[in-house]
Amino acid sequence: MANRTYFNLDQKRLFKPQVQLDKKQEVVTKKKVESISINEEPQKQLWDMDLKDCVTKYKDTIGSKKRKEQVIFKPGGCFIKEKSETDKQKSEKELNKEINQVIRQTTKEFFEDIKLEKQQKENEKNQLNVQNQKDQCDVQDQDQKINQQENNQGNQINEEKIQQQKENIEINTVKEDQGLLKKKVGKYQKSQNGNFVRLDLKKKYQDKFRGAIYMNQRKYKRNGTLKNPNPSKREQTQIDFQQLNNQGRAESYNIFIQSVSSGLLVEIFDDEENIKEKEKYDELIKELVQKVLDDLDNKENYLNLLELVFGFTEFREGQFEAIQSILKKESILLVQKTGHGKSLVYQYLSLFLQDSIGIIFSPLISLMIDQVSKLPDQIKGIAYHSMLTSFQKGRLIEFIKGRQVQLVYCTPEIFQSDLGYSLHYFGKISFICIDEAHCVSELSHSFRHTYVILNSMIQNFLKDDMPPFLALTATATHLTVESVLKKFQINKSIISINTERNNIEISVSRDRDVNASLIKLLQSQKYRNLSSILIYCRSKYMVDMVSNYLRNCNLKCLGFHGGLPEQEKMDIQNKFIKNQIQIIVATSIFAMGIDKSDIRAIIHLNLPKSIESYIQEIGRAGRDGQIAYAHLFLRENDFHLERSFILSDYPDFIVMKNLLEKMKQKQEEKKITYFISKFAEENLDLRKDTIYSLMQILERCSDDSIKVYPICHEKIILKFFKALTDEQKEKSTFLNELTKIGRMISGSLHVNVIKASNALSMQPLEVIRQARNLFTELSIATETQEEILPFQIMKDVDVNILEKANEILQLHKQVALDKLNLMYILSYENSVPNYDLLSENLIQTKNFYFNQYFRSENPVDDILKILYDDTIQNINEYLPFDDMDDEKHKQIQQAVKRFLHEETVNKNNSETHKIMQSYLKNPKILSRLFCGIQSIKYSYKEYKSSSIWNKSGRLRYEDVHKSVLNICLQILEQN
Repeated sequence: MANRTYFNLDQKRLFKPQVQLDKKQEVVTKKKVESISINEEPQKQLWDMDLKDCVTKYKDTIGSKKRKEQVIFKPGGCFIKEKSETDKQKSEKELNKEINQVIRQTTKEFFEDIKLEKQQKENEKNQLNVQNQKDQCDVQDQDQKINQQENNQGNQINEEKIQQQKENIEINTVKEDQGLLKKKVGKYQKSQNGNFVRLDLKKKYQDKFRGAIYMNQRKYKRNGTLKNPNPSKREQTQIDFQQLNNQGRAESYNIFIQSVSSGLLVEIFDDEENIKEKEKYDELIKELVQKVLDDLDNKENYLNLLELVFGFTEFREGQFEAIQSILKKESILLVQKTGHGKSLVYQYLSLFLQDSIGIIFSPLISLMIDQVSKLPDQIKGIAYHSMLTSFQKGRLIEFIKGRQVQLVYCTPEIFQSDLGYSLHYFGKISFICIDEAHCVSELSHSFRHTYVILNSMIQNFLKDDMPPFLALTATATHLTVESVLKKFQINKSIISINTERNNIEISVSRDRDVNASLIKLLQSQKYRNLSSILIYCRSKYMVDMVSNYLRNCNLKCLGFHGGLPEQEKMDIQNKFIKNQIQIIVATSIFAMGIDKSDIRAIIHLNLPKSIESYIQEIGRAGRDGQIAYAHLFLRENDFHLERSFILSDYPDFIVMKNLLEKMKQKQEEKKITYFISKFAEENLDLRKDTIYSLMQILERCSDDSIKVYPICHEKIILKFFKALTDEQKEKSTFLNELTKIGRMISGSLHVNVIKASNALSMQPLEVIRQARNLFTELSIATETQEEILPFQIMKDVDVNILEKANEILQLHKQVALDKLNLMYILSYENSVPNYDLLSENLIQTKNFYFNQYFRSENPVDDILKILYDDTIQNINEYLPFDDMDDEKHKQIQQAVKRFLHEETVNKNNSETHKIMQSYLKNPKILSRLFCGIQSIKYSYKEYKSSSIWNKSGRLRYEDVHKSVLNICLQILEQN
């Protein structure tokens, strides 16, 4: 392993080392290569082995037992050269030239030696083959002569034997008639040693072969067939484990490579001319950067640098203003339509980061990896995310320490739990970019809880040195813009006037048989010859079903979702980008990571939950400016299902009150306490994310009486190589404190994270991070168990906190419902009853009013007034709902009684009483089941076959709940 380098022969690239010129000189000895020292300390890890840093020894074991070693580089990871007095004044450029020359010479010699060795081995093999052929011919000639002699002698012997046999037969027949001949006993009777006597084996080999014969007998039955034709379970598990282990290593290796930009790689076979051109190119960039910094108001200098690095002659709307404001250290919000070049802003700014770093927060790992892989060679960036191993994360931190990185991509979650504690390695941070900034707003279509506390997290880690913020988004309503500006204290914003994509032709149809219509659509004249098509589905299960259906219809199609292995997802994405696959069926989240400029069509099989998400999803198509198509299959069932999801994500006042009471019960003298995630989900009947969001809402409404910490683990287990020693305790005071708090079980130290955080006055994540650092310091491995939701009650909680929190929840729920309602109304108004009615050459959409939606303060009411000429009184009149009447009320009553009867069949009196009380005292459970709204306890899998599940049809949830409430009160009064 020590002789391998982190180096790909196909790409011919490796990591560029950090050049340090302040190291002491060393003396040249023996045949070591002459050059200049590069790294101060040798790298111990395999991933850290660079071509300039590594020990490159190749061993020749073929042809002789002796191993030859040729030392190309010094084991210390450096080149050595004695400097004269004239050489001491050399510049950095000359030193780098000498280093590159030595690399080229040594690599050429290395590969030439390998070629010579291969030729020698082939010549030796050819000589041996010729000699063997001659020997074989001589042996064959001798064998032929001997065979002829033996044949002649054998004929005479055979004649004599035949005559003797005839005589013996005649004598035996006479004796049998006389009864004088007994049965002949075999010379070798059956015994343990019988087989070996027949084989004429020596006694010392008997024991050796007896075991082999016994094992062969166990494999076969009496009829000669195998007992177990398949290999044993133990062998299968070993083989599968090795395959999975190799696959996991390959996947992590590929993910690590894609998480590093090409700017951190260096060509080792570059010619001198290419190196000179690169040096001139870098000098031109530095000159233009300095000109821009000298005069920040001169736009011509900006344009010259843009054309040199990115190849564009002009900025798009808002790009120049955003770049200029960040260089002046002013925060700004930029709202542009999808595919309009928002990422160019921070890429351009990275050219000004010589001794500083820019941090980019992105919501998706796939987006980060894609953006890093497409950075120009002049920009060095890394993607720090949760899919990397701890060793790979440490390697990226070393890049940051060495000031080899300009841009660091990360998610808010990994920044909160991991990367934020390493900010002291970053040095100066010039700017912070929040990509997809609409996630900050609680009223947006893709709200993320960690985005809300992102500003406070940055302030806690950076304290006083706050850099300017660059907020970027393509889908932000008027309310979302206000919340983003307020959260990050931004005073300046640039909002694009036009958010519509005129090159995308949108069509909507209300087909009954979507599968048949989808095939017709894909085989139509518009879609038949398109190079790449993206189909959106709601769930992983639907992605698999649709992709299999299209493949059975002889279409080149693959599914793409989060349940696939990482290597398979990368292969599918690469095939789609190279146009080897025409169609990809994907979930909306994972499709956002596909960055392909020439996607020609987007198809939605389900209704999007808002206009923002619809614009963002169809924005994947036509980024090259050419004509693209978007089609939506509209169904009423999708509307009701999306509505049920919204209602399940926003619990009511009773659930909030129950959560606060359980938090008070956990209170322990103002110390940090916690909920175990899986038990909290069962007790509260809510998902973990929903519980955590409710806790954060209570924190914001509590006036600093409640503090919620990031999600972490309850226990951390320290595993030692042999045993815990006193030397390890002396080296680490943190480890010494953990030994006092935790307890030893089977040679491992088990520590409660919350107990340690209270004892050491540290945050829970800080305890876990320092424990993981013990691996690099003392080679102590760590393991975590049981995910928890930690919090702390600092003082008495005000009674009015529940009312404030409930108002926020109800506001968020109403905004989400209004967005879904407007999406359905606009889709219905622009739709046709069947796909066959769509013409081939006419755009079928009237108007989706995208610009009005994003610029209006109250977009729902304003667009509805435009659609229906100020005659609208109630939005429910235009939605697929039915009014509640007496007949439907009776149907609900009968369904509830039937369901209660099904639940209490074959139960005792005590059990029936408990079941009846659990449903009748909580009528919300029955109404949610009636509308198909699932939860942790009452899931779709358990209740899908019941008589009540999703039987509401086109009725509103509010009307169903009132009817169920009245029925439960009547049953309680009767009992």
